[in-house]
Amino acid sequence: MDARARLMKRVKTSCPLRSGGAANGQCPKNPMACASQDCIALLLRLTFDREEAAALLSRLAQVEHPEALEVGALYRRLAQLVRADERAARTLDSALEVRLNARVAKVRSSSMVEVARLWSNDREKVDGLSAAAFLWTVARAPGDWWRQLESVIVEDVKYMSARSLMSETMRSAVEAKIPMESGLAT
Repeated sequence: MDARARLMKRVKTSCPLRSGGAANGQCPKNPMACASQDCIALLLRLTFDREEAAALLSRLAQVEHPEALEVGALYRRLAQLVRADERAARTLDSALEVRLNARVAKVRSSSMVEVARLWSNDREKVDGLSAAAFLWTVARAPGDWWRQLESVIVEDVKYMSARSLMSETMRSAVEAKIPMESGLAT
């Protein structure tokens, strides 16, 4: 199995270019058609709080009482809608433009190599909206190699989120004077 085949097996998207669904290699009007479900869901979580996501879902899919959905279900449903409905995707893309425009300027017109370099240099110090700006940039880009960069950024953001939660736990343990060894199994 060559490198491209291994990448495509690892990165799951429904990109019409990969599945042969787009005529003449053109992407559809859905700006995030090639992005993974995981990427879109994470992008939405970083960019919109629960109330905003519920309002978007209500407006785009006429879902009654979206605020009653569990958090995971709310963002999953919104991500699925964005991938399946071009109109919803364009509306969400406009909302992302408003929210992320100031943060995306340095990566918007950059090549994939430059975006990867910027991410590598900045990832340890980015805030949530800046990470979302990187994700939005790669989510909108067609092509297999952008998917590889997308998967790296998604995994990095997940790792940083987990570490952030752990640093809170560590801080609480220090404040309570609980020895960290007490949490380790012997």
